Amino acid sequence: MLYQVQSEIRKAGDRTGPVVTLQSPSGARAEIWSACGFNCLKWAVAPGREALFVMPDWESNPVPTRSGTPILAPFPNRIRNGHFRWENQDYQLPLNDSVKQNAIHGEAPRHPWRILESKADGHSAWVTGAFRPSIDAPAVAKNWTGDYELQATWRLIDCDLHFSYSFQNHSSKSMPFGLGLHPYFRFPLAAAAELIDESVLEIPAKQLWELNESLPTTKKLDIQGETDFLRARKIEKTNIDLLYTDMTGPLEPDGLRIHGRLTHPKAPGALEVYADASFRESVIFTSVHRQAVCIEPYTCASDAVNLAAQGFNCGLITVETGKSISGKVEFRWKSGQ
Repeated sequence: MLYQVQSEIRKAGDRTGPVVTLQSPSGARAEIWSACGFNCLKWAVAPGREALFVMPDWESNPVPTRSGTPILAPFPNRIRNGHFRWENQDYQLPLNDSVKQNAIHGEAPRHPWRILESKADGHSAWVTGAFRPSIDAPAVAKNWTGDYELQATWRLIDCDLHFSYSFQNHSSKSMPFGLGLHPYFRFPLAAAAELIDESVLEIPAKQLWELNESLPTTKKLDIQGETDFLRARKIEKTNIDLLYTDMTGPLEPDGLRIHGRLTHPKAPGALEVYADASFRESVIFTSVHRQAVCIEPYTCASDAVNLAAQGFNCGLITVETGKSISGKVEFRWKSGQ
């Protein structure tokens, strides 16, 4: 069997649009929902071996950031009080985190994207989509400093899932930017309903940002105790919602660095997350339902636009008028013996 791409119109809640399925000769597959933020909702490393958690009520209640792999942009995580100042102008964003006190995760995961291309060749299958507020969500175009276009590609190569993006500033002034991925991982060879407690997590990072009510205080801390996953260990009952930085893995020849690894003591294989050097941080999050652990590569810290205004090196990217930037992340599956 060759690489294949299929598309069908599907519905989730009040969203209807193309769902593109990528499939490899080995039987690995990925399912991307364009109407739901171009979310790669499903990724199976082999037939029946799902690596992503999806909420059971997805088709009736597709909460944008609770299933699959939401794309977080033009900022990941929170902006304090939903407020920031940029080029002498104040911006107030919707307060849409769980406590209604901060802005969270940007507009990209909340709106339909346009599909630009879906193809397959002898080496991979892929789909490329685009989100531009002025075209795709004009009602919320005011929720950033100007107009932009974010293009992203999900590509299946054998059983690995590759993500790449480009972001272009279409406004008349410079623009702050950050991006993160929020994959809800489950170990593919574990039982479907198994909790993550038995999974083994490894995070090659030396430091983390001190958080107060989920926002950075500007201090960085050395990892220790329950926050230390430099040496792989079981997640067990640990509740994690932490912002790691100073990733220690070596850069590979392709320019990528490992951000995290998930294994299981009773099953072979390893699920690994790699990202290029522009992804400085990783949020590690264990879901309340304990059926997923998130290894989230971020280009910047939470509340980066406000931290940068205070002079802190937090990874905020400034994109000048007419310019663009790009980056890539890979989810790799090592099958073991």
